[in-house]
Amino acid sequence: MSSALYDRIKSNKYSNCGEYKNLKYGICEMQGWRNEMEDSNCVFKSDSDLDEWSFYAVFDGHGGSFTSKISADYLWGQIYQEMIESSIRSRSDPKNSLFRLNSLSPEEVINCVKSGFYSFDRKLFEKIKTLNYEDKSGTTVVAALITMSHIYLINCGDSRGILVRDNHIELNTFDHKPTQLKERQRIQNAGGLVALNRVNGGLATSRGLGDFDYKNVPNLEQNKQFVTCEPDIYFAKRSLNDRFVVLACDGIWDVMDNESVKSLVEQKLQNFNANFGNSIELITEDLIMKSFERGSKDNMSAIVIYFSQKSNESRSISNKTLRKDSSKSDLNNNMNIRKSSSNVFGKRV
Repeated sequence: MSSALYDRIKSNKYSNCGEYKNLKYGICEMQGWRNEMEDSNCVFKSDSDLDEWSFYAVFDGHGGSFTSKISADYLWGQIYQEMIESSIRSRSDPKNSLFRLNSLSPEEVINCVKSGFYSFDRKLFEKIKTLNYEDKSGTTVVAALITMSHIYLINCGDSRGILVRDNHIELNTFDHKPTQLKERQRIQNAGGLVALNRVNGGLATSRGLGDFDYKNVPNLEQNKQFVTCEPDIYFAKRSLNDRFVVLACDGIWDVMDNESVKSLVEQKLQNFNANFGNSIELITEDLIMKSFERGSKDNMSAIVIYFSQKSNESRSISNKTLRKDSSKSDLNNNMNIRKSSSNVFGKRV
C-alpha cells in the first residue's frame, strides 16, 4: 500500500543526469501528495573497457521506504553475483579467464536475473527477521540492462518500461496486477483471493520484493506465493535505430499511457539539443511535471535513457546528486550481500 495523502504538495524535484559511452540518461523524482517519499532508483555502469554494460532501475516502494532503498543498494550486486557464478560453472577452467557480462547469452542473462531476484528476496527476508518482522514494506522494480549487444527490460510489479526504436515502441513491459488471469490463478491456487482488485483485499500489485505478509504460505515455492518476486524479462538486439528507454513508477503510468509518454519524450527531444548538457534531465523533469498536472497523487519517479549517435568515454555530465540515504550503515547489517557499489559490480552513480 502507498503512504497516505499529505495535506500539501511536496513539489520539490530531485534530479540527476549522466552519460555512459553512447548513452545519456536523466533521473527525476517528486514526492507529490504522499506523506513519505517511498521511491528509490539506481544507476550502475561498468568501469571496464573490456565489458561495456549499464543498469538502471526505478523502485516504487509501498508501506514504507525500507525495501525500496535496500533494493536500490543491493539488488544489482546480487544479480551480478549470480552471473559470475553461472559463468564459473560453465567454464572448463574457471581460473583461466575473467568474467565478462557480454559473454553471456540472453537465456543465461534472463536466468541469472531471475535467480538474483529470488536470492535477494530470501536474503531480504532474513534481514527482516532481525528486525522482528516489524517492517512490512515492499517495492516494485522496473529496470533496464543495456549490454553491447542487447537491451533487457525487467519488470516485477506495476511499474513499467518502454523501448522506443525508430518511431515505434519496440519493447514494453506489462504490469502485474492481481486482476490478470495468470496472477489471479496463482493467488487462488495459494489459497488467497482477489478482492477490490487487490491481493487478499490489501495489495494492489501481485509481484514485488518484500511484502512478506503475502509470501507466508508454508511449503510453497517463491513463484507460487500470493505475491511473487519473479520478474518478467523482455529483450531485443541493439539497433542503430534505438532512440530511448523510459522507466517509471505507476505514479506516471496511472495518468499517461505508453504512447503519451513516447510522444512527450519525442517532442522534447526535438526541442532540446540532446548532445548538450543536461537536456535529458530536463526531459525527465518535464515527464514528472506533466504527470503531476494530469492529476497524479502518487510519488513520481522516472529515468529516461537516450541513445546518442556519438560514442563517448564514460563520464559524468552533472554535479547534481539525488537525495542520499542516511541510514545505509543500518541496512548493511546481516544482509550478506556485497554492496552493489563495489568495483566488482561496476560503479554506482
